[in-house]
Amino acid sequence: GRLVAGKLSESLKRQFVVDNRPGGGSTTGSMLAAKSAPDGYTLLAAAPPFAFAPALRPDLPYDPVKDFAPISLVTKAPLLLVVHPALPVRSVKELIALAKAKPGALDMGVGASGSFTHLAAAYFASAVNIKLAIIP
Repeated sequence: GRLVAGKLSESLKRQFVVDNRPGGGSTTGSMLAAKSAPDGYTLLAAAPPFAFAPALRPDLPYDPVKDFAPISLVTKAPLLLVVHPALPVRSVKELIALAKAKPGALDMGVGASGSFTHLAAAYFASAVNIKLAIIP
């Protein structure tokens, strides 16, 4: 956010202030932006949880589609699947085989409950039909 704000300030000759509002899987900052005056001076740098928040929170007080207008893709952030070097696997195929041989015995760490990494881990486990202990 701060790097983008700096470049916006340079190119538009206006001051941009970054107001980080963590919490609620990105809903805290998104709610603030949704309720701000529609004067063109509030921008939201939305992370992946912004897109799937309605599926996790039916009571969400804003609609990501109706209350916001996308203006730019700023970055892409790949997710990496890594294992401890002591785990006897060297490929995803070997990891899946190990997980199938020991259902529920493998732990998979994720950023937070309901986070993008949590959903990606759950999707991965479901897609390859394995049982993981997902640890936020």
